[in-house]
Amino acid sequence: MGRPKFHKLYFPGLISLVFLPALCIGYFLYACFFNRPLGINVIWGNDSMIKSWGKFQKQLFNVNTFRKFNNCLLTGNEIKDKSILTDFERNIKKLGFSGDTINGFSLSFAEHTKYEDVITSIDICAQFENTGISYILYENKILVWKGQPIKSPPIPPRLRSMPL
Repeated sequence: MGRPKFHKLYFPGLISLVFLPALCIGYFLYACFFNRPLGINVIWGNDSMIKSWGKFQKQLFNVNTFRKFNNCLLTGNEIKDKSILTDFERNIKKLGFSGDTINGFSLSFAEHTKYEDVITSIDICAQFENTGISYILYENKILVWKGQPIKSPPIPPRLRSMPL
């Protein structure tokens, strides 16, 4: 006998080529990977906003006396800024594992700091939020500490319905 007559209808690997992507897409739809928000809520604060946060929490918050912040400065120099950002990430990781509630880290932005470095530093802070690290964007810097975050006042009802 020989091969069946329909041997040209099936090519080896055709089943896995068709069903494997369909299986993956089905799993991603089931796990809601396509509906996840891809953003970070960021509020850039100033002195008046800090005062309103203090009134909302019924506790005074003074940026200058809250913690002892070790300050670093991003100047716009690509090589130095890259090393400063890696040190900043390493220090935040150490702060997350330690129980230090006295010290914190501050990253200041100069006039010529690149936009991507600002976004990278915010992303670094957001990655460690679940480890007890809190941060606030205050004037031209980011303040990072171990402890309770500053809760922002609730959004007024008229702004809740506005799209982002």
